[in-house]
Amino acid sequence: YNYCERWCSMNFKLVLDYIKKLPERTIIVAREMYLEQFAALSFQTFLKYIERIVQKNILMVIGKGIYCRPITTPFGILRVSDNELKEYFTNGNCNGVEVGYGLYNKYKLTTQISKNIKVYSNKANYNVQKIGNVQVKRCAYSSDLRFAIECMEILENYNTIEDLKKETFYRFCEEIGCKYSEDSFLKVFGFGFYKKRTLAFLNYILNCFQTENNLDRYLNATSRYKYPKLEGLKVA
Repeated sequence: YNYCERWCSMNFKLVLDYIKKLPERTIIVAREMYLEQFAALSFQTFLKYIERIVQKNILMVIGKGIYCRPITTPFGILRVSDNELKEYFTNGNCNGVEVGYGLYNKYKLTTQISKNIKVYSNKANYNVQKIGNVQVKRCAYSSDLRFAIECMEILENYNTIEDLKKETFYRFCEEIGCKYSEDSFLKVFGFGFYKKRTLAFLNYILNCFQTENNLDRYLNATSRYKYPKLEGLKVA
């Protein structure tokens, strides 16, 4: 039992003890924990320790590089829920934003729901990662961009929202006109997630509500962008 073995055993115990003290339901991103707590080790050594801890059922793999402290119940060992994953990656909108049908429901644009949860987050390790029913997309998110992201998501996907309440959508467009911030919207458009058609739709909405903007400079004057007209959506 030489010095190297003692050193490895001691470091493994440090990692093990740290993880065992974490409460159940804790979500762990391996690289994040490594950088914050165990950067004195090599990353490969740290991952080997994590693998051993998984084998002891103290951690559970829930995605590539992502683990959780499982919940022990009389019925067995359970992983964290999809909603807990969503909360981890959004952290109350500090680190990310929910999109898809969760977003459409937030603004009461439809009563349709989806079992799949979609999130944009600055905590994501990969461009796109699926964890259970949660899809996480990496995004340079900051909380001041939340409304702009939500708006661009809704305008981008307008034609695919099932059972869209058009009168509610019209009122949402009024809200866009009131809250519009050109800097925020242009930063979000710069993510590369959205089509020029969506920017043209935003420009049209802002002009309808006489909200000053300079989006024309980012659009091709000779292009004919397809988007719905608000006249047919207005509340009588």
